[in-house]
Amino acid sequence: MLRSKVAMYLSVGLLLVSLFMFVNSAVAAEIAAQAFGQKPVANVMGVQAQIWTAQQPGGWYGLASPVGVCATQSPCFGAFFETGYIKGTVTPVQNVLQQYAAWTDLQNNQPINEYGLGFLSDNTWYTFASIYDPAIPRWKAYRNGALVFTPPTLGNLTTNGQLASIGGECGGVGCPMAVQSASMKYKKSGSWFLYDWTVKQGNYCLAHTSYSYGSLSWGPC
Repeated sequence: MLRSKVAMYLSVGLLLVSLFMFVNSAVAAEIAAQAFGQKPVANVMGVQAQIWTAQQPGGWYGLASPVGVCATQSPCFGAFFETGYIKGTVTPVQNVLQQYAAWTDLQNNQPINEYGLGFLSDNTWYTFASIYDPAIPRWKAYRNGALVFTPPTLGNLTTNGQLASIGGECGGVGCPMAVQSASMKYKKSGSWFLYDWTVKQGNYCLAHTSYSYGSLSWGPC
């Protein structure tokens, strides 16, 4: 009996570790779906994309459009920084489309979320960017070229990243996802470069679009 209980606890522990690696994101433990278009880029210092907000429904835990960078090559887990739009019940002002930022802390690699970084409009293109500032050093969140948030503390992603990651995620079983991006770029050695995603991560659908350097994340599919 003792041996079977130990085996059960070990299995649960491994499952929790696996879940943590998957839910390291803006919608944390309630995440149900992801679809990221990614490109491994050594020493990336920024990621940016135009994101169409569409008309996101309310009532779900969180519908988000992460534009971010990870410390690992694909798949992305552990240290990261991202920004984009979010709408749902996870935010203090619920079911209102708004910008957020998320990053991991230094102590235990847990996600930290900052919501309410400006309320947004439906059916609008916004340019979201996550950019590293080596002078502080911090990763910062931008919208339409303007700085909107600097984390108060240094996160776990303490230097350049290794993976550009843009797409969608949502919380709640069967949650709807519809995130369209265009003009995806990464920053390296002080310059911006347009790119197409080369690697998919997540359990929802992902496709290239008719827009140059764009992607579409959607589901259920």
